[in-house]
Amino acid sequence: KDRTICMLGAGFSAEDIGQMAAKFGAKHIHMCSRKPWFMHKGWPENVTFHTGLKEIVPVESDDGMSWGEEIHLTDGTIIRDVDDIIFATGFQCRFPFMHSDIAMNDMQRHLLNYQLYKTVLLPGNPNVAYIGMQKNIIFTMSDVQARMVAWHFTG
Repeated sequence: KDRTICMLGAGFSAEDIGQMAAKFGAKHIHMCSRKPWFMHKGWPENVTFHTGLKEIVPVESDDGMSWGEEIHLTDGTIIRDVDDIIFATGFQCRFPFMHSDIAMNDMQRHLLNYQLYKTVLLPGNPNVAYIGMQKNIIFTMSDVQARMVAWHFTG
């Protein structure tokens, strides 16, 4: 709340986290990525979209007592006075603790989501559920999926 955030990344996670930050009172949100944004309508006015991240530069405060960061963009824009930098730059799905018959990996993730019942329950094994593995709307959908799985396992 009341913080200026720089979100690095252009995927669904970055969008979800940015929307949640706006919902919970961020002062300003800078959405930064290397590639152009596909602009969706309905973003709050305190969200600014930037393309072309160049570097993050550490900057010493005027009194020499602390450090901060400047975000430099390829068009010459410099974003200052950022409270938090969030790296939403991707992830890999691996479950090395699970048996290979039921573990999902990055290659399977794209195909398996279409085979999972309601994109959550593993067909043929009603004891395995994957929450949050879809490629979009991470937080909202994960909440709905968690409720469905809780209902499934508790009857």
